[in-house]
Amino acid sequence: MSKNTVPETAPAAPPAEDDVYVLDAGWEHQRIRFAGDDLAVRAPTTQALTGYSLASSKYIANEVRNDMTGLFISSHVGPESYGRVITRMMDGDDAEYTVDTVGELMREIVLLATAPKVIDESADV
Repeated sequence: MSKNTVPETAPAAPPAEDDVYVLDAGWEHQRIRFAGDDLAVRAPTTQALTGYSLASSKYIANEVRNDMTGLFISSHVGPESYGRVITRMMDGDDAEYTVDTVGELMREIVLLATAPKVIDESADV
């Protein structure tokens, strides 16, 4: 499956000990806890953030903006995690996913690249 393809069915991920679904086992990038799931994500590069920012301009047609948002998310979320997010968004009974969910997920992904790095001073140097 290509990374931009939504799985035909929702991933059947067993809940972890703390009832959090862990998706994309073996993912080589970052992970975040989001709406009860452990999602595989990737911190965006500066060029990805710049490209997304330019594509989000008010001068860009809404259809293109929507396509670029979808492309950004699918490029920065593992395939099983992406399928889980889309499946939950379409589930009318999933109260944790609302009209604001995409923006919240985008914010979490962007923060991976823009949040100040914490230095562990207790680490051996």
